[in-house]
Amino acid sequence: MLAAVLLLQTSSLLSPLYLQEDPPEMRAMRMILVAHVDVPGARGSVSRTHEEARSLATDLAGRLADGQDFAELARLWSNHPSAKHKGSMGVFWPGMLGAEAEEFLFSAELYAHSGPIETVGGFMLLQRQEVEAGCLQIVIHGTGTEERDRAQGVFDQLAAGADFAALAREHSDEELSAARGGQLGIFVRGRTDRLVKEALFEAEVGETVAPLASPIGWHIIRRVPVEDLDPALREDVVARVRVILIGRRGGDRMPVEVVRLDEEARTLAQDFFHRIQAGGEDMAELAAELNDDEGGIERRGDLGWVLRGVSRYTQVLRPVFLRPVGELIGPVDTTAGWALVLRER
Repeated sequence: MLAAVLLLQTSSLLSPLYLQEDPPEMRAMRMILVAHVDVPGARGSVSRTHEEARSLATDLAGRLADGQDFAELARLWSNHPSAKHKGSMGVFWPGMLGAEAEEFLFSAELYAHSGPIETVGGFMLLQRQEVEAGCLQIVIHGTGTEERDRAQGVFDQLAAGADFAALAREHSDEELSAARGGQLGIFVRGRTDRLVKEALFEAEVGETVAPLASPIGWHIIRRVPVEDLDPALREDVVARVRVILIGRRGGDRMPVEVVRLDEEARTLAQDFFHRIQAGGEDMAELAAELNDDEGGIERRGDLGWVLRGVSRYTQVLRPVFLRPVGELIGPVDTTAGWALVLRER
């Protein structure tokens, strides 16, 4: 029984797998990385020793304990590329981090920060962040002085206590959100949020942000409780996916038993596509017949839950957030072979 359970958990396309009925709980964090020259292959201008890095990380932990702002310290001191986004690392599921970092993130209170955690890359400090934020928006199209003044006038009315929904319906040039009284969406914190999303997560709940300039015009946003918005407006970041992989000889992670040439693999994948799409055959049944993804036959092609924006994506999973639920995608050319992809939820 144990061997069967372990087999079900393997995949050459995605790791780790999340095969439970509901998606795992997400947690978001910021990070400060204090790197040192003892890291193999260290790049850039980092010249501090291991002990100097430990000392700096300890000093930064002390500053955080004294109330200094984590985001600002990340911007100033972190040696990770996320420093340009004030240390924001986006969201994670259990199993995506090292043991010590995961233990902190999934047990810490909101906004709590860790002490220095040693990794192969140096010493990191973590802070738990909110996963989601609700956003109201008014958009004024155009980048000229007239549009800027119009946006400022709307902002001034809001600051004086005017109703956001009423002003959105009257002034916003973005028709869909205007019809909803300015309800734009429930956003999930990302690794590289910019403009509206970045400003939204920096704002306090209830705060209205002064007009933001973009290539299309001016954006006035207000952060509101997630519960105030229609759940249908939640950002699409989680999908349940089923995949059939038809491997080719020499394909990435393909066993030596897979000897079919690329054209044969593509033709077979096309045949499976037509059997599902036009013939109405069940994809799970076909996946149990032939699937070169490791463990794929036993799982009947089920890859479980996928989190958008995670760096461990293979190219076969990238289209799932661009297509509607229930649309069969493929055949998709991958480094392993040809794949059929179905987003089920």
